[in-house]
Amino acid sequence: MKHKIVIVGGGAGGLELATKLGKRFGKSDKASITLVDASLTHIWKPLLHEVAADALSSATEELNYHAQAKWNHFSFELGTMEGLDRNTQTLRLVAVIDENDQQLIPARMLSYDTLVMAVGSTSNDFGIAGAKEHTVFLDTRKQADLLHRKLLNAYLASAGNPDIIGSVSIAIVGAGATGVELAAELRHAAEELSSYGLGQISPENLKITLIEAGPRILLALPERIGNALLKTLERLGVNDMVNAGVSSIDPTGQTTHEGQRIESTLKVWERPSSSRIWMASKPITSINWWWALRCRPLAMIRSSPLAIVRLVSIRIRLETCHLAPRRPTNKPRHWSSRSKRESRIDPCRRSNTRITVGWYLCRDFRQLAT
Repeated sequence: MKHKIVIVGGGAGGLELATKLGKRFGKSDKASITLVDASLTHIWKPLLHEVAADALSSATEELNYHAQAKWNHFSFELGTMEGLDRNTQTLRLVAVIDENDQQLIPARMLSYDTLVMAVGSTSNDFGIAGAKEHTVFLDTRKQADLLHRKLLNAYLASAGNPDIIGSVSIAIVGAGATGVELAAELRHAAEELSSYGLGQISPENLKITLIEAGPRILLALPERIGNALLKTLERLGVNDMVNAGVSSIDPTGQTTHEGQRIESTLKVWERPSSSRIWMASKPITSINWWWALRCRPLAMIRSSPLAIVRLVSIRIRLETCHLAPRRPTNKPRHWSSRSKRESRIDPCRRSNTRITVGWYLCRDFRQLAT
C-alpha cells in the first residue's frame, strides 16, 4: 500500500514540497502526494504589494494548482481544513461554496500517513481597535485586488468632482520590507494614473504616510540600509512617522498612542505577521509571546508509530533556536531549514516499522534588500 502524504497549504513552502515529492515519489508511484489549499491558484506572497499597486498582473503571475499537480505527479484538493483526528489519521475539509452560496464540493475526509501543515501566516493586528474593520491587509490575492480597486475608485471619483482634488491620502501601518515597497509602488502608480488622465489627482497631491511603531524603518535590516532607503522614500515624497504606535483606527484615519491624529482615505496594515490563529486551537502546538508557533525541537508530533505530523511554516519557532525566523522578502529557496544530518531523509523509508525522520534546526537568513 502506498504511503499517503497530505500537505495542507499551497504557499511557497507547501507548493515546493509537493512538487519535489511528486517528482521523486509520485512519478515512480512509491507514494501518493496530495496538496490541499483553499484557492485554485497560487501567487507568491511578497508580490502582492505589486498586485495592489497594479505594477503586476496577478492573472499572468499566478500558478494553477491543478496544472502544477498534473505536471509534477501529485494530486490537488480544493478546500479548507477544519478538523484533524490524529487517532484515525484523518483530516476534515469543509464544503466548497461559490459566490451564490451554492455548494460545489461537499465536505470531505482525507486520510494520511504523513501530514504536513504548511498554512503560513497572516498579518497581526495586535488587537488594535478598528484594524480589522477599517484597514486592508495584504495576505491574499483577494485583499491585494481589494486595495487596487479602492485606489482606482478614488481616482475615478475625482474625475467628476473637482472638490476632492488632492484629498486622497494613504496610510501604511508598518514600515517593514513590504510596507516600504508598497509605498514606492503606490507612488509610481500615482504617476501612471495621472499620465493617463485618470482623475484630477496629481502625483504630488497623493499623500502617502508610513507609520512605524519602532525607532526607524526596516528594523530587521542594518541601519545603513534603512537610512539609505529612507532618503529614497523622501525623494519620492513619502512621509514617514517613527515611534508612532497606532492605538485605534476609524473610517477617516488613525490615532497614535500619543494622541496624534493621522487622516487617511485608504489604510493598509503591514505589521509583522503571525501564525494562523486556528492552528493554536488544535492539539498540535502553542503560540508564544511573539505570536509565532512554538513546537517541539523535532518539529513533529507522533501519535502512533505511523502517524507523523510535520509543521512547515515561515513563522514556526523551534525551541532549540534563539531567534524566531522573520518573514522573508527574497525567493523561497533562500529561506529554509537545514537538516542536522548530512544524509538526505526519505519520508517514505521505514526503520523498525517507524518512519525515519530527521532533526531540524532553523537557520535565520533574515531579509534581502533589492
